[in-house]
Formats: sequence, C-alpha cells, structure tokens
Amino acid sequence: GNLPNTRHVFTELNKVKMQRQHRSGGAWEILGPIDVPQGADGMTGIGRITAVSFHPTDSLTIYAGAPAGGLWVSNDAGETWTTNTDNLPNLGVSDVIVHPTNDSIMYLSSGDGSVSDTYSYGVLKSVDKGVTWDSTGLSFSMNQGVNIHDLAMDVANPNILLAATTIGIYRTLDAGQTWSQE
Repeated sequence: GNLPNTRHVFTELNKVKMQRQHRSGGAWEILGPIDVPQGADGMTGIGRITAVSFHPTDSLTIYAGAPAGGLWVSNDAGETWTTNTDNLPNLGVSDVIVHPTNDSIMYLSSGDGSVSDTYSYGVLKSVDKGVTWDSTGLSFSMNQGVNIHDLAMDVANPNILLAATTIGIYRTLDAGQTWSQE
C-alpha cells in the first residue's frame, strides 16, 4: 500500500486538536433536579431536553425545549425557569433559535424531532420574546406524521431559515412567511 502524506496527516491532527479546545464550552455543573420524581402513574423520570439555545447578547438567558414539555426560559443562568408554551396544540419542541440582532424574534420547531413521540405542526414564530407564538408558512397537521429535526438561521440575513424535516429540507427567504422545499 501507500503511506499517507505526512503533512496532510499533521494538518488534520491539528484541526482535531483545535476543535477539542473550542468544544470544551467551559465548566459545567449540575443544577438539578437530583431526585427523580415519580408521577401518579408510578412512572419515574424528569423528561429530556432536545433543544438548547442562548440569548445572542445576554449570557444569563437560556432557552430549553423539551419534546413533551414545551419551551422553557431562564433569565438567571439556569437557577429558575418559566414557560409560556403550555397552551400550544402540543408541547413538543425540537429546536429553538433566536434572531441574532433582535431578541424579540424567536422561532421554534414543534414536535419531537428525535424519536417522534409527538409529531410536528410546523415552525412557530414569536415577535415578543416567546410570550406568544404564531404559525409560520411551514405548517403540518399532526396526523401527517412529520417531524422537524433542526432549524438553522443565516446570521448574515436572519430572514433566511432552514428547517430539516422527515420529508425534506425547507427554506424561507422572508422570515417564515413562505417556505419552499429544497
């Protein structure tokens, strides 16, 4: 066989080392809950978080989405949490993104994008920091069995978003009003 180019191997190894350095994300500590709660049905568990997003300029504000628990926000670095999504058609949240220069604008993808416990009814948009949510042009009926896995926003042009779904990738060029399948 042939030996690999040593310069190429060295370059790739340095890339991996640099990624590891930047991936550490600082020191983490557990905030709880420590005890696993038990429901009236005898089942135990604290649920799971499938989406975490951070405020673009306020390091104390964290958003967390749960596939069966809605979107939660902490304004004190995770010490306390509140939600405004209890009245949505279903509580599944698979992703959340915040506009990079206007924190009043947020998008969330509904449903459980990881294991499909709940199906998506589309991408929702808030223009009041997540207090209220409205449908965008990407909507599904839950009986269609579609899920959205991820959302992405073009930080150079935040009107452009992508939604990766179980039936393809959708793009909007107008902040969610209309979407086209790519």
